[in-house]
Amino acid sequence: MKVLIINPFGIGDCLFTTPLIAALKKEWPDSFVGFWCNQRVSEILKTNPKIDTIFPLSRGDIKRLYGKSFFLQAKNILSLYQQIKRARFDIALDFSLDHRYGLLIKLAGIKKRIGIDYKKRGRFLTQRLEITGYKDKHRVEYYLQLLDFLDLKPTEPRLELFISSQAKNWAESFLKQQANDELESFFGICPGAGESWGKDASFKRLEPEKFADVCNGVIDKFRVKVLIFGNKQDEQACDELYQNIKNKSSVLRIYPDFTLSQFSALLARCK
Repeated sequence: MKVLIINPFGIGDCLFTTPLIAALKKEWPDSFVGFWCNQRVSEILKTNPKIDTIFPLSRGDIKRLYGKSFFLQAKNILSLYQQIKRARFDIALDFSLDHRYGLLIKLAGIKKRIGIDYKKRGRFLTQRLEITGYKDKHRVEYYLQLLDFLDLKPTEPRLELFISSQAKNWAESFLKQQANDELESFFGICPGAGESWGKDASFKRLEPEKFADVCNGVIDKFRVKVLIFGNKQDEQACDELYQNIKNKSSVLRIYPDFTLSQFSALLARCK
């Protein structure tokens, strides 16, 4: 059985599909699983041994390509379509909430197209779970409901993020170089709100003074080093947090030059 998962959203949304993938692999151990995602998230899915192939190109990625060249955009869309068609998937599980993904997989010849129908956007699906929003339960539980269409039972709803040995080794080396002592306990904090929120990210942020209160408290009470995580968009929030921490020798600012895999490995080292 060949199954294509479609989720073009952010890191968290894609991780929300991992319990469903685990259930598929448990019930159908010989199944082949493909994952259609955005380019940024693909890095943390490549290490998942339950995913056999990845198609990293979302509608947002296509928009960015169009800004560079219409020819480049068209070339990438055609290449993606051909790759999915050649793979000959039997089933697609569509979490995109966008009818354009459904249309492409229909044209690619996937007969069984199961997905979430939000605001009548699932018109090209053959079986659909109609919703008015993710309201009364966790999104993972909504995702797992699609297994009902396949007569499969969900496993324990546990998110899975796999970290490569290369990333783990890099994290150990980085921390040994940067910590400058024998501290083994790290406390991670992300004062920003994530790249996908763009100009609205500030509305999701706690004030830097309150984040600093947390950092000052754990530094005083425990023998830890604080790791401040962020990307280029978060630099101001990270700087403001750093300025409000009393014991700056117990702080490592490790932004913005690390990959998602490296971030995951550093996060795994935090107590």
